[in-house]
Amino acid sequence: MAHYYHPGPGPPGARPGPRPPSARPGPPSQGVSSPPPPPPPGPQLNRSIHDAIQQYDIPSCERLVTEHPESVNEKGWYGFSPLHQVCMRGLPQLMELLLAHGAEVDATNDYGETALHYACKRGIPVFVHQLIEKGASVRTTDKKGWNAMHHAASGGSIHIMHYLSEVCGLGFRDKDNNGQTVMHIVCSGLANLEAFQYCLREQRCDPTLPDLEGNTPLHLAAKMGQGVFCWNLLTICGCQMLQVPNRQGQLPVDLARQGNTFKHRDIASTLSYFMNRRSKDTSVAGPVSAWWALLLTPTVVPVFAYSLEQWIPFYGSLMTVVVLGLMLVVVFQQTHRLQHATRWANPTYIGAFAGGLFHTAACFYYKVLPAIWPQLFLSVCGVAGTLICFPMFYILIRSEPGYVKRPKVNEEGRTMTIKDVGEGTCGLTDFCGTCEMVKPVMAKHCKLCEKCVSGLDHHCLFLYNCVARNNHRLFVTFIQFVLLTQATFVCSAVLYFGQVYASSTIWEAVPTIVTGDVWVASLLLVNCLCLFWGCNLLSQQYSVVLKGYTTVQSPPTLMPMDLSFKGQVNNLVNFYLHRRPHIDYDVQPAWT
Repeated sequence: MAHYYHPGPGPPGARPGPRPPSARPGPPSQGVSSPPPPPPPGPQLNRSIHDAIQQYDIPSCERLVTEHPESVNEKGWYGFSPLHQVCMRGLPQLMELLLAHGAEVDATNDYGETALHYACKRGIPVFVHQLIEKGASVRTTDKKGWNAMHHAASGGSIHIMHYLSEVCGLGFRDKDNNGQTVMHIVCSGLANLEAFQYCLREQRCDPTLPDLEGNTPLHLAAKMGQGVFCWNLLTICGCQMLQVPNRQGQLPVDLARQGNTFKHRDIASTLSYFMNRRSKDTSVAGPVSAWWALLLTPTVVPVFAYSLEQWIPFYGSLMTVVVLGLMLVVVFQQTHRLQHATRWANPTYIGAFAGGLFHTAACFYYKVLPAIWPQLFLSVCGVAGTLICFPMFYILIRSEPGYVKRPKVNEEGRTMTIKDVGEGTCGLTDFCGTCEMVKPVMAKHCKLCEKCVSGLDHHCLFLYNCVARNNHRLFVTFIQFVLLTQATFVCSAVLYFGQVYASSTIWEAVPTIVTGDVWVASLLLVNCLCLFWGCNLLSQQYSVVLKGYTTVQSPPTLMPMDLSFKGQVNNLVNFYLHRRPHIDYDVQPAWT
């Protein structure tokens, strides 16, 4: 839902209502005429209805509207009608009350704004639908030349913009009095990233159109410090947009340099780089080299670190410990996305997991297994674990987790659309603004994958993929084999140290291990820590599986579920057989 938007200029904190009296009554002073006495009490209908709405006093509003039907159209401060206030505050009961008693839906305030404009700004599809059904015009413009689509863009509501486009046929390229389209309003900092991306999809808006001052959307995005907006505009339009000046002769980079924040300096640096690039290619590319560096660092850096141990036995081992420690610090400081305007998903975690799995297997086969042979049980478990984990890991990375292919259908078999959201048939959160469809039950949008996923459990950073309907069972099985491999390596490494340093005491063995066996020792420590983490993850997965739901799709109540042992066993069996779980709440899974 869009954030609160003040209707126009006025004193700070001002709210629509009756204008205050010009003078306050007080005791008369010598030489100064006393102000006129307050007006006698009377049926100040506009004040009463506006005050009741401001105080969310629904019973008083119902009484006033019933006793004084004309109050539904009384104007308050700045020409606001009760319908304006109700739309601005989002009060569905009062909306139905006012419309039922004949409130004028196209009444304007002092700025030419209608109640529909405020409903669009607030992002309430039900209000918009009700007003349009009562005859409100979506093409009515205010004194700035804004129609309903402009107001929806200023509030950043994808739901309203999609409703106005699909149901009402309102376009995105209408200009206001300043020559600005919806794209200009979005790039002026009045909307969010989702609304910006929505306007760019399917060529809804032309991102190259200038306004009356010559500012393109790129000018406005650079001025407001919207780095992600600038990057997306350059990706679509090319670098030639950087050479387009406005009427004052300013380029987008000049407007970015006028800002004094970090994001302005970062944008100015990026725009300057592409302006000064000598290549004739006008397209822009993301940080591909940085992406690959983050992916391969957890695997490649330990290779060089462990090589130092072989080349320089003592000092190399100490340097290895320092390098590995610094690498772990860097890895765990990473976020979900790259610190770049592209907002790509960060590959560090999948690189760390793959690197740990690779080095564990390499150390087991190269150093540990020859030393503990012929320990048949550990050898078989280690070989089987590594041979199974790598193919499963690859399948989980490449698998399609269960992306939603079609929107939700109702009981009659009809595909649900944004109009159903306006009618109140489905909720506001049921509509995905990115995928532009009503999501099926038990489906959720993943912002990293940028797709809706059926039966989503979570997005796994260590797989660079979602865990959902199609691969959830494989994921749980994969955790078990990873734990088997880690436990086998831990036991084998302990046995390895016991055999290699059998003639040494523990105080003699520790310095030797630190300076000569860092590879095995560091992997032993890492796998011990990962064992605790893996067991906790497996326990959490089974806790939701036994209850019949997923990590992100919990029951609609906070009350704990009291399933019997038989019910939990049935859920476990149904999970592995890919059948509907036994649940105690009314939810129809998307895969049935």
